[in-house]
Amino acid sequence: MRKAIGFSGEECRRLDVSAWRQYKHNIKQLKRLMRKAEKTKRPTYKDEKRQVSQVKKVQCTHKSYIEQAEIFLEKISETESDLQHQGLYDPIRWIGVDKLINHAKRQIDQIRRRVFCGEIIPHEEKVFSIFEEHTEWISKGKKKAPVELGLQYMYTHPETRAALFKVLERVIPSNIDQSTGRPAWRYGKYL
Repeated sequence: MRKAIGFSGEECRRLDVSAWRQYKHNIKQLKRLMRKAEKTKRPTYKDEKRQVSQVKKVQCTHKSYIEQAEIFLEKISETESDLQHQGLYDPIRWIGVDKLINHAKRQIDQIRRRVFCGEIIPHEEKVFSIFEEHTEWISKGKKKAPVELGLQYMYTHPETRAALFKVLERVIPSNIDQSTGRPAWRYGKYL
């Protein structure tokens, strides 16, 4: 969401359009609401009154964050249509913004389902990186193991035929199989 606001602001500044004059302030405002929502903890109290009040507090902070994010999403789409009407719209430059908007809408939907409906989001629907969508959660980060995100692959050593498991930090997106979201399998190893 913040990247979409930043791009819209930079694009309007580049084209000398005043729609996003305070886009940096808007990013800070949204980030502040996000941090506030992150910091409110789910209740673990045994007292039902305290637990209900804490649930309301969590829902209130998330609601304000979602409302502000939706306002900015609407403003981004209005800016995009205004630029189209003025003849300043460059569809190639806005391709990435449309992708970021879709990620923001998905995230808002997941927040609503988790916070307001009490649903547990399935692991398949979770996205760990919006920039590298193939990223998987490798290690949960328990007591001594750090959190590890990346892409696990198997490599067979040619002489010993021992399977080695490694984590790819960066994968060229052209090698990603679109049906599975994993790297393409070639010659006994993931590329």
